[in-house]
Amino acid sequence: MNRKIKVLLVDDEEKVHDIVRQSLPEEEFDLRMEKETIVGLREVLRFRPDLILLDYILPEISGMDALREMKDHSLTKDIPVIIMSTANNPEIIEGFYQLGAIDFINKPIVPRILREKIRSIIGNLKVIERSLNRDLNTHLIGFFGVKGGVGASTIATNAALFLAQSLASEDKKVLLIDNNCYYSSTKFYFDLKKSDCLYQLLEENPFDLDEDFLFQRLTQVTENLYVLPSIEKMGQFELVHEEEFSAVMHVLSTHFDYILVDMDHSFSESNLFIFEHAATCILITNTTIHSLQNLHDTINTLSRIGIDKNKLAFIFNQVERTDKLNLDELMKFIGIYCFGVFRKYPDKYVLAEENRIPVAALPRSPAAAEYRKFVQTIIEMNPSIIQAAESK
Repeated sequence: MNRKIKVLLVDDEEKVHDIVRQSLPEEEFDLRMEKETIVGLREVLRFRPDLILLDYILPEISGMDALREMKDHSLTKDIPVIIMSTANNPEIIEGFYQLGAIDFINKPIVPRILREKIRSIIGNLKVIERSLNRDLNTHLIGFFGVKGGVGASTIATNAALFLAQSLASEDKKVLLIDNNCYYSSTKFYFDLKKSDCLYQLLEENPFDLDEDFLFQRLTQVTENLYVLPSIEKMGQFELVHEEEFSAVMHVLSTHFDYILVDMDHSFSESNLFIFEHAATCILITNTTIHSLQNLHDTINTLSRIGIDKNKLAFIFNQVERTDKLNLDELMKFIGIYCFGVFRKYPDKYVLAEENRIPVAALPRSPAAAEYRKFVQTIIEMNPSIIQAAESK
């Protein structure tokens, strides 16, 4: 295992930062340091460290309260925490152990002792192996158009609606995220007059996104289908970083059984996160030479950057009835599985005329059988094929 040990230090003293920096060699440790507790808490979800070094006395929020909050959060409760303090009080130390701290270090810090404690904890708890398998607690499905105009947003939207309808009796929740920064198609499809967008949610502290607050921010379309539209301005997209996106996605994953993402045809940091963490990513194409070439190039690009081809599949969309397709030969040539062929129908069969909401159109659409078959494939997918990005 060559991956560096990820350590987060939360301490308001610059001297402590210097000592810890000197104590943990760069070739072995990936170290991040924060002075403010609130910023440190957010960094826990963004950085997802293997181990946290937490000062006892901190401004605003004490180390005790910070530890309590981390141990109460489902995404951070298993991260080992070492408390650092000059207060060598047995009662205080016992209080930290009762809250779940794994060890205690007296200040001033002795570099060799700090290194050995961290190595011992990592080795004994196999933190590295556990963190490699730590993943989203949901079925994450990405829809990626290999170029514009191939209907990826339409397929993602209708798939989300069919999936929600199929799972309604099981009380399972579905979320559709619009990560298509160019068009924000879900606002158009669902006629969303005003709603919070993805960028606004990214600005929130992930620790504040509890269930009640979160569902107030999301748009409910049907009984169990929710939508999170894309950013409202193109400039905001440039401010979205993979770590903020990762933190919010991990919070969302604790509240939804399925998350479907309408991706644009770019290799942005947020889209790469989806490719790395999804159970499967479905590449949408049509039968034109240009689209097929883009499909081939997309697969090669993803393979070069370490995305497992086994989690990729494709769909032929907007297929004319005159098109002759030999799926077995195509799958053999392209090297990934084909999830289905969606014929080209008039728009009125694809999107409802009233408010352009697909719900009303689905039962009478000729594509309904194809979507039902597609959604059943999604439901029956084995969760074990979900692979974390860190395992690469």
